Amino acid sequence: MRILPTAVLFFSFLPVFAGTVNFVRPVRSGARFECRVLSVQSVQYELLLPGSEAPVVRTVRAQVEFQGYLTVTRVNAVGNPTHLVLRPDRFYGSVDGKPVNWDFPAGTLIDADLSSAPGRFTVPGKTLKPELQNLLQILFPPASENTLSDLTGRSRQLPVPGQGWKADLNSFRRELAARKISIAPSALIGTVVYFGPETIGRLSCFRFGLQIETAGLSDYDCRLKYTFWLAPSGPPVRLVRDATEVIFRILRSGQPFASGAQVRQINKDHTERTLVPVQVIPPLKAKRSGEFLLR
Repeated sequence: MRILPTAVLFFSFLPVFAGTVNFVRPVRSGARFECRVLSVQSVQYELLLPGSEAPVVRTVRAQVEFQGYLTVTRVNAVGNPTHLVLRPDRFYGSVDGKPVNWDFPAGTLIDADLSSAPGRFTVPGKTLKPELQNLLQILFPPASENTLSDLTGRSRQLPVPGQGWKADLNSFRRELAARKISIAPSALIGTVVYFGPETIGRLSCFRFGLQIETAGLSDYDCRLKYTFWLAPSGPPVRLVRDATEVIFRILRSGQPFASGAQVRQINKDHTERTLVPVQVIPPLKAKRSGEFLLR
């Protein structure tokens, strides 16, 4: 159910020196991370047929939570991971409020192939049911050819907290174009803001915000807000993404009853992710029976 551009899900950064932050550093193969991700996504379809007074509405909602470790085993040309090995120590997922059970013992390793869409997830010798595939695809989207620096610029002198600069939205427009959504540059507004220093756990970080929104369009509306925390060196520590997207279309069909029908699709996404580098993945802690599946 990946519904919006995902270039900022995996990115890392050069160290910060003398008030300058560099946003370009590819993730390396072999890197290991402690990872926590919570994602809640929904898609609502509204279909209004000619002559009808009220639309037909259908909503699909998915929630998934992952806590565990991941190892990057392969990256693409821009340094975004294309293959991972995942160890979910805690996992919970639901679709429309119905839990999707994790049918494997704690400590099971998952091979994630993110080189193409949709991502493919396998457990050696086992079969993952489609519901689990879909939830894992929400957590770990396909590797993008874009990076955060395409939006922020390669490096910046840190401004006064509360101030920022204009985002470069060319890569964002390309991702929309790949979904057959064409937007003129003048209809997109994007800003990057530096909020100042902040401590996450034991790490001293810099907090940034990235906001993108459309203006003056009748058939498309988008509101995206990213907040991310960067340590003085190494990969990002935390990311929070909130997004709402509305797509409006009028169907053209040879069927008289359907021609002229209005379709509105509303996509919503709330994702929180913490990614902390580790030298060694620790052994799995013993858990009580039934504790692995979160409720």
